[in-house]
Amino acid sequence: MTATQAKNLGLVFCLCVCGASGGESSRVCDLAVKHDGLAEYAAHADADKNGIRTIKADIDLDGALDELRWLDRSSGSLVPTDNSSLTLTLTSNKQGFKLEQQRLQVVNYESRYYVIATRVETALGPWYRDVFAVTGKGITKVCSFDGKAQAP
Repeated sequence: MTATQAKNLGLVFCLCVCGASGGESSRVCDLAVKHDGLAEYAAHADADKNGIRTIKADIDLDGALDELRWLDRSSGSLVPTDNSSLTLTLTSNKQGFKLEQQRLQVVNYESRYYVIATRVETALGPWYRDVFAVTGKGITKVCSFDGKAQAP
């Protein structure tokens, strides 16, 4: 195999891998657009006495359990005043990542964790939603969208 063929094969492999992960993210974004589209995938974790929820899962795929912790400070109101916070601590490199947004929801979709952040201006809109992937590289924004109608 020549060097050019090897480079082309590497590029094709990269495109296939990137396309596979992009397809999964695309499905998550499609569901997140819909009203309560990801509600059935909500990650369940009991809150401790301070209201913090913790999930231990091997997110970075190193064989050890990583920690995903979040505190949802929002009230029943559509327009919460305080941000919710989420932290990810990876065991492979001891790195920590933090996300602060309004109305955080952690979901487990197709064996991967995602965080959905929704904020609204008023009960009648507009509203904004961001979807973040939780991976061995940290917390990465996958997509964003908004709407002018009633808040989801």
